[in-house]
Amino acid sequence: MRMWVFGYGSLVWNPGFDVADRAIARLPDYHRSFCMRSIHHRGTDADPGLVLALDATPGAQCHGLALRAHDDQADDVLAYLRERELVSAERQTQNLFAAVFMRDRLGDRFDGTITGLSQNGVFVQIDAPFVDGMVTVGDIETDRREP
Repeated sequence: MRMWVFGYGSLVWNPGFDVADRAIARLPDYHRSFCMRSIHHRGTDADPGLVLALDATPGAQCHGLALRAHDDQADDVLAYLRERELVSAERQTQNLFAAVFMRDRLGDRFDGTITGLSQNGVFVQIDAPFVDGMVTVGDIETDRREP
């Protein structure tokens, strides 16, 4: 499979894969902007930082490099780039899914596993769909015991 990757930013000077060919490229109707939140290398879960990403803007242009992967390495390169470039987006998507799932379920009971302890409560992961969060000391019922 022949695969070209549009590179800008760190992909230009550090693609992270063996490049078979490269050419100067222009991506129409996109520009770089601080439009993606990230907890990797900047920010925290509670306060993500902003990183540059491609933002659709009619009439704009983004200049970069077209990088071709070796044909026999295309699948590996795609997997590598997904891990490298989409890790923040995946975490944001998981957090959004969890928030939407739990929005109408506040106060409901779920089976879960305690994954950590703190002075303020316990960290719990619900068994399905694997939503995690904290149950504060004030929300823990102390008069009820189940085997």
